[in-house]
Amino acid sequence: MLLPSASATAAASSETNASNSATAAATSANCAAASYDSFDDRYLGDKSSDPSVDNDGDGLITGALYWNTTDNALRVYTGSA
Repeated sequence: MLLPSASATAAASSETNASNSATAAATSANCAAASYDSFDDRYLGDKSSDPSVDNDGDGLITGALYWNTTDNALRVYTGSA
């Protein structure tokens, strides 16, 4: 049987642990979103013509890959073409 002070201490510890877990989960979610965005900027997917921007509407990065469906060819953006 826990004493009232022991129960309060245990509850406070559980609250701290839950808060720490929530913070860790939020950090993990942010890292996963950043990782996906980085992937999405490099691997653009299928395009019917050579793109001038990435999937987010930002400028292309050197090394971006896409599949040109018109020419049936894998293309790599070199930084200028």
